Parts: sequence; structure tokens; C-alpha cells
Amino acid sequence: MKMDHRATARRFWLLAGLSLAGYLILRVWMPLAPYALPTHRPDVATFAGWPWGALAYSALLLALFWLYWQAYRAALASQRPPRLAAILLPAALFSLLLIGAFPINALDIYNYLLLGRVEAIFGQNPYLVASAAIPQESWLPYAGEWGKGISPYGPAFQVAASLIARLSGDHLLAGLLLWKTLGALTLLGSAVLIWLLLAASTPGRRAAHTLLWAWNPALLLTFAMNGHNDGLMIFWLLAGLLLVRRQRPVLGFAVMLLAPLTKLSGLLPIPFLLLATLHGLPDARSRLRLLLGVAASWLLLTLVAFLPYGSPLLLLQRLLRTVTGAGYSPLALLLLTGRELNLPLDRGQLAGAGLILLALVGAWLLWRTWRGRSPLRAAAEINVAYPLLSLGFRIWYAVWPFPWLVLDLPDAAGEAMEKEQERWMRRFRLRAGVGYLFTTQLSVLIYGPLRLALLGGSIYWGHLLGVAFAFGLPLALAWLSLRRARRS
Repeated sequence: MKMDHRATARRFWLLAGLSLAGYLILRVWMPLAPYALPTHRPDVATFAGWPWGALAYSALLLALFWLYWQAYRAALASQRPPRLAAILLPAALFSLLLIGAFPINALDIYNYLLLGRVEAIFGQNPYLVASAAIPQESWLPYAGEWGKGISPYGPAFQVAASLIARLSGDHLLAGLLLWKTLGALTLLGSAVLIWLLLAASTPGRRAAHTLLWAWNPALLLTFAMNGHNDGLMIFWLLAGLLLVRRQRPVLGFAVMLLAPLTKLSGLLPIPFLLLATLHGLPDARSRLRLLLGVAASWLLLTLVAFLPYGSPLLLLQRLLRTVTGAGYSPLALLLLTGRELNLPLDRGQLAGAGLILLALVGAWLLWRTWRGRSPLRAAAEINVAYPLLSLGFRIWYAVWPFPWLVLDLPDAAGEAMEKEQERWMRRFRLRAGVGYLFTTQLSVLIYGPLRLALLGGSIYWGHLLGVAFAFGLPLALAWLSLRRARRS
């Protein structure tokens, strides 16, 4: 049911104002500047201690997600949906506040600074020399255990890291602010790309789904507050997809390659998007022409990108160590359960089995994509399968499926022809994706304060509760909310 425009507009801006107040609380509660030089590596537990701080943080995050979902519903129900500028302005204000907040859930930003300094300040190859091997590096204590390793990211990331290192020099706070600003800009830039990619959808769906990206609290915390480089990776993927849809496929897939050249996990959705593009071509000759063009552009871009650094095989070896490392995934829970039950589960064999299963899932999704299924759904599903089937999982991995869930919309003509079961599944996936972002953000309280206070510090019980909460609860919430919506 469409609502009166004026009433909906007032509701929209009220929700924006209340959300802004919530982010202001986070900014005041967890300021960056006083803690930018950490002596004990503060995290969310430093600011939100057990029990009252953790409860207050949970309530604030729940309120921000509730306001966000209500704004989505208001945009969807409006007779005149909000324009792009009306969506971006509040998102920019939210981001501006969070740029000044401490990165409570991901101290990777300190490692980004050190990786940039290896090349920009000390003139060393970040794929050969770790920060810990540079005696003059005074910022090493800020990186923790990550300072002992070479760069796990691609050369496109290293370009940004080196530039920020040169601009910030020896000013740590300036470097942190630059990385967080870049994260906020990639969030807003991706929102613009999503708006453009949804041009064929109905105006209400287009505005509401752009808002789903731009106002999402988990994305704002991940990119603007924590300054995570996944935002840059996703931006390249969306920019490339826009070029593909505008009939420039070779250039589009070349731009997409910048995603894995930023962070290798950006490679996951590309095969499905490429296969769907090939499927849409009229004959074998045009498909071969596209394949040759993409292969040539990828080879040239990869050679140029790695020219200053050497072989990309070093990066692939580093990725393998990340996949088999410790994390918070269901596979890691299985490994811990084996230890609890004295079962001889080998970490390497378990990680190998997970990779084989991931490859089988990918092959099945490729086959379904060739048969005409949406590549956007496959892109979302492979990004969900990866953390399920690898040992290494971090909470920001939950952002990887979300752009594809937001974009998975029929055009204005197709929406009227969409079958009820397809519509229900699309809604289910979207709600589960929002829930996944919410539960993963809150799961840090389970692995941290709650585990130490109520679970006797047990890693196993923390994993058992955390995995069920982060991966299982979103599915249950999505199903229950749709049942409730159907009844009403």
C-alpha cells in the first residue's frame, strides 16, 4: 500500500535524524583520537564492558538496524520515493561521524598503514619483506601478530596503501583518518553504482534497495568506522558490472579484475557474471571474441600490476594460509568439536575438504547460471559458501554477499510476472542477508565479553554459541518475519 507522500517524507527524515543521533552516540562513546596510539590494542570490550556496556552496545546496534529497516519500508511505501541525493546525504553524515570513531571490531587498519609504509617509507617489497623485518619501523606494536607477515592483499591495494602512507607520513592519526575516509567514499560510491544498476526497476524498489546499502549499520561500521578494504573491492566489482551492462564487457571485466587485485576474495563472483554475459551473446564467434578480449586484458593488467613486486604466486600462497588459518566459521567449530571429543581431525585435511566442497558448490552454481539462473544469486551464494567451508572467517566477510542481494531485483515489467515462490525466496534471501550482517556484528560480544564472563573463557563454547548465532539465527529470523508479513 502506498502512503501519503508528505507523511512518508516526514517519517523518512525523522528516521534519518534518529539514526544520526545513534551514530553520534557511537562517536562520543568510542572516539578515535584518544585511543589512536593503543598501548593495549583496545576493541569493543574496552568500550562496552560486561555486562552493562555490552547490553548498551547491543541495544544501540539493534535500534540502528530497526531504524534502518523502517526507513527501507518507508522508501518502499512512498508515492514519491526519495531521490539519490536524499539517500546519500544522511549516509554521508553517518559516515562522517563514524570516521572519527575508533575501529572497535577490526584493527586491520593499522596493518594497512604498515603495509603501505613498507614500500612508501622504507622502499621494500611488501610481498617479500614483513614490517617486523624493518628495524626502523616504530609502529610495529600497533599491528600485533600481522606485522610478522608479508602483504596478503593485491597490488591495487598496495597502490592505495602506499599513497596513504606517503600522504600521512609519520602521523598515525592522519593515516587512520585517510583509510577511514576511503572506506566511507567506497560505501557512498557503491551506493551510486547500485542506484545506476537498478535503473530498470520500479522507482520505489530502486530507492529502497539503494537505501538498503547506503544506510546499513553493518556496512557503515565496516567501511567508515573500521576502514576495511572490502569496500574498495566491492566498488570495483560494481563499477565493472555497470560497464558490462552498458555494453562495454571487456572494459567492465578488466575493471572487475581490480577487485581480486585488491583482495583475492573479489574473484569469487566474477566467473558467474562472465558466464552469464557469455550466455547472453548470440553465437560462438562473439563469445570467443569476448573471452579473448577478457583474457588479454586480464593478462596485461596482471602483468602491469605485479611488475614492481614480482610473481603473483607469493600472494596465492599467502591466501592459502589465510583459508587454513584460525577463524570463527562452522568448519572451525567442527575442528574444535573433534578436539573436544578426542577425534583425530587434521587441520590441513579439513581445510582441503572444505576447498573441494567449495569448488563443487561453485561448479553447481556455474551450471545453474549457464541454464539461465541469475548470476547475482550465484554471486551471493558463493560468498556465503566461502565462510561456511573455510576455516578462516571474520565478521566483515558478511558484507560480501550483500551487494548481489540488493541488486537481485526484476525490472519493472518482470516484477508483475514474478511467481509467488520466486518473490518469497528473493525476500527471504534479502532478509537473511540483513540478518547475517546484524548477527555477525553482535557476535563479537559472544566471542569476547560473554565468553569470558559466562562461558569460563572456553573457545569451544564460544564458537558453538557464536556460530549458531551468526549463521543460524538470520535464517530463522528471515523465515519468521516473512510468515508474519504473510499473515498481516
